[in-house]
Amino acid sequence: MGVDTVRCYDTGMAISYHRGRWRKMSGLHPDTWNPLENLELNHFWHLIDRMGEKIPFDRPWDFPEAAEWDSMTVKEWAEKTFWFQLTRDVLYVHCSAEFCAEAKDLSLLYFLWYIKEGGGYMRMSATDNGAQERKFIGGSQRICLNIAEHLGKGNVLLSKPVSSIEQDADGVKVTTITGDSYKAKYIITALPPAMLCKIKFTPSLPALRNQLNQRYPMGSVIKTMMYYKRPFWRDQNFSCNIYADGIISATQDDCSEGSNAIIGFMTGDSAREHCHLTKEER
Repeated sequence: MGVDTVRCYDTGMAISYHRGRWRKMSGLHPDTWNPLENLELNHFWHLIDRMGEKIPFDRPWDFPEAAEWDSMTVKEWAEKTFWFQLTRDVLYVHCSAEFCAEAKDLSLLYFLWYIKEGGGYMRMSATDNGAQERKFIGGSQRICLNIAEHLGKGNVLLSKPVSSIEQDADGVKVTTITGDSYKAKYIITALPPAMLCKIKFTPSLPALRNQLNQRYPMGSVIKTMMYYKRPFWRDQNFSCNIYADGIISATQDDCSEGSNAIIGFMTGDSAREHCHLTKEER
């Protein structure tokens, strides 16, 4: 679609902030004087990847520990697995920053499978050669806009929420809330599962699929942008990557396209606590 990318800034020291204490970070883990904490922090991400190896990629429910891991939250697992609070705190912040949900709300099976799907803990969390390495110039919506232009504006219909979908031997009929109807051979519903509950299907979706839609919540996140006259953190050899258990769970240098900005994420409980406030209050 002709959308270029820009490499995210990742030069200098990162910071972790847990329980009111700041620490510099070596790699993805906070520095600590305690050698036993260092050992456990190193063991922590190796263990996640090793457990993930047991999970079949396309059938994550089909292995001996699946039921046990799916009935346990990440928080429950962490409390009985790790000795040090620092290790648990690092895990909880990564859950919030990367899943937009709290460790107490995440199935251990889903957590492990998702990380495996992303190429492993280090690959999913890292900037260099990792999931955070690049951004689309102009934002990822540029892809959607370019696809729409390629298809032709007359073929892309906006502001027409679907109210019902009917399927029979001849194909499907889609009806919008304004009463407009469209027919096709097939349809792809590219929606979060929870949003499918707003659409009436004829015939009804399978009972188990309806159960899944009702039990699959969306993550909670508010993206924030702070603009500065200059990137002062670079002068002090900080990357601006911060992982914290505060209102903002993670930040990143976002000095691209002519602005000096820090991007931050309010996630999980923090997003739910602050979403009712105005932008000015936030």
